[in-house]
This record gives sequence, C-alpha cells and structure tokens, in this order.
Amino acid sequence: MLRLFQLPGEDYARLDDVADYEVLTGHPAIRGHLCTALSFFAREAVDFDPVKRSFTVRDRPLATADNYSKVAALIATLCGVEQPSAAPKLKNARARELFDKLARLRETRGKTAGDTLELKDLLSILCAMNGNGIDVFNVAELTIYQVYEHFERLKLKESHNRVLPVWANGHLREHDKLPEWISRTKL
Repeated sequence: MLRLFQLPGEDYARLDDVADYEVLTGHPAIRGHLCTALSFFAREAVDFDPVKRSFTVRDRPLATADNYSKVAALIATLCGVEQPSAAPKLKNARARELFDKLARLRETRGKTAGDTLELKDLLSILCAMNGNGIDVFNVAELTIYQVYEHFERLKLKESHNRVLPVWANGHLREHDKLPEWISRTKL
C-alpha cells in the first residue's frame, strides 16, 4: 500500500484495525492490481467475484479470505523472497505501539538504492554473462524463481573463478578458503 499507491503513513496507520483481506479487496483499483498480479502467476485470467469476495480462475476460487496468506506465501516462495519472521510476543500495548511504529518506518524508508539488485538488473546480468545459454531472446522463458536461483549460482561460480588464480598462486592467507560453488543455494 505504501509503495504501490504512495499511501501516506497516517492513512496507512488507520488501516491497522481493518482486516488485511478487506483492505486488499475493498477498492476496485487494488482488486485490479491483484487480479493482474495473480494472473501472472496463475498464467490465466484471474477475476474478482464480489459476491463470494474471492479471486477466481474460471469461476473456481483461487484466493479467499481464508487462504490468501497461504497464496501470498506460495508466491513469495516462487519469487525467492524470504518470509518475514513472526512478530515477537510483546509484553504490553506500549511495546506493541513502538514495534509497529518501527515497522512502518522501515517500510516507508525501504532499502536504499544499491542495497539490492532489481529484477531488471538480474536479467541484464544473466543475459550478459557468457556461457550460460541465456540471452535476450530466451530470458523471458525463465520463471522468477529460476532467475533468482540461476543468478545466485552464477554469483557463487563467479566468486570461485575470481579467487581460484589467487589461491593457485598461494596468495590466500591461511584462514582464507577457496569459495565453493557446488553448494546449496539460499533459495
């Protein structure tokens, strides 16, 4: 809500008492954005059924008030996005207020430019990297998960390849190790 619609922090704070699903389905513009986004992942047209208050694919429910958080978690997993940890148990209302204020501040501040690479940057890097079989003509065939997974693997391999000559010539310190690229990824 903050990033997509540039909702001021005060207006965002007023939504605290409203159920999340009601906020997501309460305005036609938000529902339209969600239908478009869900269509991308469902690879079919997604509509909103105002009577059942659910997002549907061919008149079958996809996301409802009961399962929308599971759908969101699944999409986050497909995109390689880490799920935030559960909110801590706070002892009193003042602690809850401070925790919520800090969370809103983090959300409005966001990440600074350069903290992370955007999807367009990852795609450009994958296309420019020699020998991986990805170019501007076939990069669109990758899923979001495949883009992040392939980029992480290439980053590990590139780190290994850069340090290998230094290691081979004996220029690493005793406690330094040659980075291993054949390992588990974080996704």
